[in-house]
Amino acid sequence: LVDALLPAGPASELMPAVVVVSAVASAAPPLLYALSRLLDMRPAAAALAGLVLASWPVHAALSQSELGAFCSVAIVLLATTIVASKRPAVASVGAVLLAFSMWTRPEAALFFVPAGILLLRHPIRVLASAPLWPCLLVLAHSAVVHPLAVVGGPDAVPWFTMMGGYRKQVGHWAADLLAEIVGSGTLLPLWILVPAVIGLFFGPWRPRLVSLAGVAAGVGVVVLGWAAGNDGLFNALRYGASIFPWLALLAGQGLYSFACGVGWSRARIGPARPQLESGGRRGVVALAVLLIAAMALAAKPYLGRAYGPAAERTHAASLLQGLPPDCSLVVPDDLGETDTFRTEAIDEHYSQWTAELAPGRAVVGVTRFLELQRRGGTRAYGSSWCYLRGAFCDHGFRLDHASRSCAAFEAANDLKLIRSLTFPYISPRAVVAPDALDSPPIVVEQPVGLYRVLGIGTERSPAGTD
Repeated sequence: LVDALLPAGPASELMPAVVVVSAVASAAPPLLYALSRLLDMRPAAAALAGLVLASWPVHAALSQSELGAFCSVAIVLLATTIVASKRPAVASVGAVLLAFSMWTRPEAALFFVPAGILLLRHPIRVLASAPLWPCLLVLAHSAVVHPLAVVGGPDAVPWFTMMGGYRKQVGHWAADLLAEIVGSGTLLPLWILVPAVIGLFFGPWRPRLVSLAGVAAGVGVVVLGWAAGNDGLFNALRYGASIFPWLALLAGQGLYSFACGVGWSRARIGPARPQLESGGRRGVVALAVLLIAAMALAAKPYLGRAYGPAAERTHAASLLQGLPPDCSLVVPDDLGETDTFRTEAIDEHYSQWTAELAPGRAVVGVTRFLELQRRGGTRAYGSSWCYLRGAFCDHGFRLDHASRSCAAFEAANDLKLIRSLTFPYISPRAVVAPDALDSPPIVVEQPVGLYRVLGIGTERSPAGTD
């Protein structure tokens, strides 16, 4: 998708790619409306479902991040919407798109559950028709190959051993997780949870069945992710991203069912006139829309929060204004963090925005710079170097783990401070812990500094420089 929508250069950069991912993820609310209508929900109920999903604070925040899970949710919703068509030729297109989306992760085969229920409403003769049966074979192939990939892969034994043996505390883990999620104003607020419970018992049976299957499948994905070692609230919401639209659908149906109940009661208590029933129903729907809009506006401080990387870029811009004109720039990277986890995401993150803030300067990651030093090749980029010591150097991938890459560079070079500042650094994982901002290490007073690289081999760290 990124390569198709962006030119070759921007397609390889992180921030333009995030724009594409978030744009696709933003299509989920209107797709949920379309799917709800195909499931025989009333227009008002379908509209409320889409509005709930669009206004859900944590869904809005996570879907506008680099997490591909929420982009995948939109693709799965699109595929399920197409599958909901009663025409086999059209449903086959959705089946192919669903098969494509299933290849994101092994447990993604569970995404097929709601669409599978919709396909089963076709008669056998339709399912066996020429336009549809090849697509069903593709889906069946994916559903079989995914578990085989897990069973036969190099990590299969520890994966299943962990699932069956080491993870004995699933009940405690689940209880702690639910305690953190339920009732939170951003994670699972009561204005979504209560209508979703109502939606389980009232309204057309087909959307209730499909939604319940979608929620169950999403919980299954969370459990599989947990069994593979991905603990914590952040990972639960990431793996359980597919649960959001189904809960929103139930909440929309629940709000509409409540409105219908109020309208019915109003018509029975007062004079038995149909206009009283419809008027009461419309009034409650209008109040529900206002409530949802008010809750979304109330979450503005949360939704408008600048997390660490974005806030760092803003503050580092003032540091780079003091960059000496003769300096090339050394920035943090993550290439030396562990023996098994090597990416260039941090290197690209710093390189891209420092190149924008200091155009025309050579920008090299700390690990690459050390390699150039060993080969005597730093002068190919310039004779003078400055070092931007970013927030990544202190917290690495986690706030309590310093970067090994930065430490190796700082131990090998003599550095002189040019300018420094501090700013409140909010961990990106605080997006799922909105009430923990006063508890470290969610928020720290983060120092960033600009240093001149004076020489090699003195093993002095920035903490000891002038």
